[in-house]
Amino acid sequence: MSTQPAPYPYWRILLCFGLLGGAVGGLLASLLSAIVLSPNDILDFILFSPVFMLTGAVIGLIPALLTALAIVLRRMMLTSWVDYCQLFAIGFGSSALFMLTIIAIDAGIAPHYDPKYMPLQNYDLIPYMGIIGELSAVILGRFTLPKIAKTPISHH
Repeated sequence: MSTQPAPYPYWRILLCFGLLGGAVGGLLASLLSAIVLSPNDILDFILFSPVFMLTGAVIGLIPALLTALAIVLRRMMLTSWVDYCQLFAIGFGSSALFMLTIIAIDAGIAPHYDPKYMPLQNYDLIPYMGIIGELSAVILGRFTLPKIAKTPISHH
């Protein structure tokens, strides 16, 4: 009987993050918005969650794929809390840098900033997107990354 480790799940990670990363981020954004904006109105959360998830899937596709690519290139596994911290950092970094890039592109296209007409040039969105990205990365990483099983103590 062979005890070779299972091959690293490159495609599972890339597909899961690509297909679900932004949607999970959108669901988290919907939940945070419901808590902050209208904590007593659960109906708004239920009605707007699909819209947030679809928007998140579109907007979050690139940072989710960048996160997955970083994870796959590092061949990350979940062995300790340090790995979760790395997932946090990778998710935050890819999402925050993506938002910064969008703001920079928007500022280059429309250099005369007016917040009323250019809502994308809001630098407050950078940490918000980073937090959403890090939480999404940890949630998806928990389900897709390989875990190292603890070896049982043998009694001989």
